[in-house]
Amino acid sequence: MDTINKIDLAIKRIWKYEISRDYERHYLLEEDSLKCALYFYLRSELGDGWLNRYRIRIYSELHLENQKRADLALVRIAPKNEREGKFLGYCIEEVLAIIELKYKGSSVDNNVFYNDVSKLKKYAKAYPNAQLYAGFIQETLYNDLNFSWFNGRQTSKWAKGRVTELLGYWDESTEDFTVKINAYNGLNLDPL
Repeated sequence: MDTINKIDLAIKRIWKYEISRDYERHYLLEEDSLKCALYFYLRSELGDGWLNRYRIRIYSELHLENQKRADLALVRIAPKNEREGKFLGYCIEEVLAIIELKYKGSSVDNNVFYNDVSKLKKYAKAYPNAQLYAGFIQETLYNDLNFSWFNGRQTSKWAKGRVTELLGYWDESTEDFTVKINAYNGLNLDPL
């Protein structure tokens, strides 16, 4: 399995199984705890051996182009001998995946979610080989059949082959918390 597929599968499995379980057990409270949980599970699932072998690191609040910061980013860093004596931020060779996260209550203005969608569009231009993820939890009722923060134009244009939407919300038919994955990137659909 190639690097991108392995990372993508880990993110999707974690969202579906670990994040949903953590939410149900009340381990998550707002965005920072979601970010910490996702970092923990990603590092645990991918394993330090694999991360070191392929020089991949997971960074939170990574400064990217256009003075933006990724909530979480998976990057490939330069070989160890090329990192010696250098600021680690200058040793990033490639951005592999960017994850933008939101965790909001029902009364929040939906523009906070759409702003992150716009941010991902800018990342799509700046990092043409990176996979992009929108991990959004909103504690409100939604119809499971049509729930998405992306419109058809976005999913058929810049998000196609690049973006995965990781959603958490209350399903209006069951009133249970549910997670949903819209994989516009087309990767790892079967195990989900």
